[in-house]
Amino acid sequence: ILQRIESGVVEGNGYDVLALQEVFATPFLWGLGLDRQTLFLRRLYEMGYQYSSTCAWPTPLKLLRECKWTDGGLLIVSRIPIIASDRYVFESATKRSLDAGATKGILFARVAIGSQCLDIFNCHLQASHGGNMHTYSAVR
Repeated sequence: ILQRIESGVVEGNGYDVLALQEVFATPFLWGLGLDRQTLFLRRLYEMGYQYSSTCAWPTPLKLLRECKWTDGGLLIVSRIPIIASDRYVFESATKRSLDAGATKGILFARVAIGSQCLDIFNCHLQASHGGNMHTYSAVR
């Protein structure tokens, strides 16, 4: 993904705002230098995406009570200043899927373009990782 973004930046036809999914932050691995999202954000910053909005990290309490080990994997990055952002975490619908460990939700960012604002919403729901498709259809 970074190569595609970088080629657009170099060619001058890159996007000003990107909404990305499955760029998970696992705060419990951060101290080990294994947090993929932090490294990804650092590289995007070098490409000119200096503003970002991310999902809420799970707390140690969520890890213990709800088995939430990572955030929702959503990122909004922008070359234009983000003037407002917010997030909403869904209540866990099921603990039977691979995605159950993520704090899924919606990510919002507002950027100002001249005198107008652009609202960006980013959401990535249940991913199907094989298994019984009837079960996944019922969850949705």
